[in-house]
Amino acid sequence: MALLQPALQVIRRKSRSLFGQLDAALDNVVGNVAEGDAKSGGHQRQSFTVALGEAREARGRLATAYVKRYVALAEITPGADKLLEVERILARFV
Repeated sequence: MALLQPALQVIRRKSRSLFGQLDAALDNVVGNVAEGDAKSGGHQRQSFTVALGEAREARGRLATAYVKRYVALAEITPGADKLLEVERILARFV
């Protein structure tokens, strides 16, 4: 997510563990949306449900980075807002 690239670089330097979890969650949002788009019915719903959970996890990891003072709120707000938008869209399908 281009909106988060500067923050992701800082998080990676401060905590490889947190970065790995955040990076995986972001990758899984994209992967599960793509997978769900290729499916229908209950299988599609399941993929979108997982993507929704991963988006929520990613926002939670961003909040953790902020609470631990790895990044400023302004650095993560655009990306967190975009994730929230994705969550709202996915919630319509689950």
